[in-house]
Amino acid sequence: MNRMLGCAGLALIAATASADARVTKIEIAKREPFAGGQTFGGVGAYEKVLGRFQGELDPKNPLNAVIVDLDKAPRNARGMVEYSADFYILKPVDLGKGNGALFYELSNRGNKGMLARFNDAAGSNDPSTAQHAGNGFLMQQGFTLLWNGWMTGLPAANNALRIELPIAVAPAGPIVETVWDELLFNEAGTKEARLSFKATSTDKSQAMLYVRNRNSEEPTVIAAENWEFVDAQTVRLLPAGTPFKIGAIYQLVYKAANPPVAGIGFAATRDFVSFARYAAADDAGTPNPLAVAGTPALSRALSQGNSQSGRYLRDFIYSGFN
Repeated sequence: MNRMLGCAGLALIAATASADARVTKIEIAKREPFAGGQTFGGVGAYEKVLGRFQGELDPKNPLNAVIVDLDKAPRNARGMVEYSADFYILKPVDLGKGNGALFYELSNRGNKGMLARFNDAAGSNDPSTAQHAGNGFLMQQGFTLLWNGWMTGLPAANNALRIELPIAVAPAGPIVETVWDELLFNEAGTKEARLSFKATSTDKSQAMLYVRNRNSEEPTVIAAENWEFVDAQTVRLLPAGTPFKIGAIYQLVYKAANPPVAGIGFAATRDFVSFARYAAADDAGTPNPLAVAGTPALSRALSQGNSQSGRYLRDFIYSGFN
C-alpha cells in the first residue's frame, strides 16, 4: 500500500449528497454488454453504461467556496452554477453479485488506464472487448468501475472524458489577466508548444518567452526574433523547425481572457461519486444505473490516480472535497 501511495495516489471517497451541490440530470447514450458478454467467476457478465451528466453548485455554500471564481460564474434561475460532463461505467449486470465497492479512476487527461494497470489489459478509451478486459482481475473481484470528465480544454477525440465549464466574468465584462505557462519537453524533436489558454493577441510585444536549465537559475529572455506564435494557443522557436531543448524549462508570459472555472472539476468528482453511491434517480426520474429497484447498490468507494491524477487526488482531499 505504501508503494502504491508513493507512485500513484489512492483515496477513500466518502462524499455525501447535498442539496447545494448535486447531479441534476443524467443522459445515458449507450448501454451494452462488455467483453462480448464474457462472464467473470461468480460475478457473471459486465455491461458498460456511458453518457453525460449535468450538475449545479451553490456558490454561497462554504463547501464550494474553495473553487476559484465560482462567484464570478453565470447562474441559473435558482442562483446555481451549472456544468456538464461525460461519464463511463463498467458494472456487473447483476449488481447484487458485485462486491459493493465503486472503484473510481481519476482519469489522466481524459484517458482510462485502470484496466491496463490492474487487469494487464489492452489499453483503450472505449473498453469493449475481451482484450480490454485482460485477465479480468477487477471484474472477478466484483468492482464497479467509474470514470468522469473533470479537466477542461480537452479535445473531442479518442473518447476522452470531457467537461463543459462556465466562464468567469467580471461586472465590467470579460476577465483579461497576465498568465504564464511552464513548458518542459521529454521527447527530442518537439517543435511546437501548446498553451493552456488562448492568447488575447499574437503580437509578440505583448508576451515574453524565457528559458532556464534549472529551477534555481535566473531565466534568460529568448529574443523576439527567435520565437513566434503559430496561432493564439501555440508557440514555436525560430527558425521554424528548431526543436525545444529536452529538460530545459521554458516559460511563456502572456495575456489571456475568459478563464473557465476549472475548480468545478473537483466538485464534478465529488458530486458524481455521491450520485452513484446515494441517489435513486435524477431530478427527472431517470434511474441511477448503479441502483437496484430504487436502492443504491454500492456501500463504499475507492479512487486511484497516476501522475497528474495522483496529484489531483491529494488536492481533492486537502481542499475538503472528500
